[in-house]
Amino acid sequence: MGGAFKGFLKKRVTRLLPLVLVSGITYEFFLYWYQRICQQDWFGIKINIWGVIIDAIGVQDGWAFANPCVNNPTWYISVLILCYVIFYFLTYIANRLRINSDYLYIFMIFLGCGIQAWNINLPFLNGSTARGFFAFFGGLMLSEWLKKHKINIYDVILSFFVIGLMTYFMLVHWEWVGGNIQYLMTFCYYPALIILFSTKPMEKLFQHPTIGFLGKVTYDVYIWHNPNFLLMYVLMNLMNKNYNLNSIKAMVLYTFLCFVAGTLSYFCLEKPINNKLIALRSDP
Repeated sequence: MGGAFKGFLKKRVTRLLPLVLVSGITYEFFLYWYQRICQQDWFGIKINIWGVIIDAIGVQDGWAFANPCVNNPTWYISVLILCYVIFYFLTYIANRLRINSDYLYIFMIFLGCGIQAWNINLPFLNGSTARGFFAFFGGLMLSEWLKKHKINIYDVILSFFVIGLMTYFMLVHWEWVGGNIQYLMTFCYYPALIILFSTKPMEKLFQHPTIGFLGKVTYDVYIWHNPNFLLMYVLMNLMNKNYNLNSIKAMVLYTFLCFVAGTLSYFCLEKPINNKLIALRSDP
């Protein structure tokens, strides 16, 4: 079991964490720069070397440490790795006991909902892991269903109805959905989108090279969008400018710049690092 688990986890950790380390160090440098130039803290966040370390090894949030907010969106990576670990052991236990592993996955979904509903805040059982548990294992169950089920016209119609109705509620009657938006998005909205994206016309669209390329750089965009945001404020203060960042134009421009930064990161950082790691793993 030990060797199999090591191989299972190593493949995922080496795929996710190198970029997290680089972005965490860069974020702290930008944070130091911001504090020196603006003479104030960035939303109360201070430089945290220990935070960089636990962020780099994938235990920033959801494990046994308080979230140090080092490039904070990477909390998701920590929880994702934890979910991978739990998934492996649940599958192993189910195989040893010769029971259907789906029962254990469904238990994790309800466990996540319970943690959030009852505001439990313990190591491995807290708000961050709750979101990870019901989203990760809910997605796992949906994936298994899609493998066994051929999407038909009724699935498509129902998915369009769910997306249209929920979009209307979010735009017009937010008070009806805002209190439980995480559950509605995880169990209704996102599954409906995934079902539509799994139809043959959409599968052909996603096979287009341009769409495939955008998919490759999205992880880099995600990892760097928060450091980019901080850097933008540093540069604005250096130039003594005060732009309206709430405008549609600013948001579109920022999104474009994030994809440019993500593309550069993919070719200059992620791809070379992954190639090097693959070469090291293949060495005798």
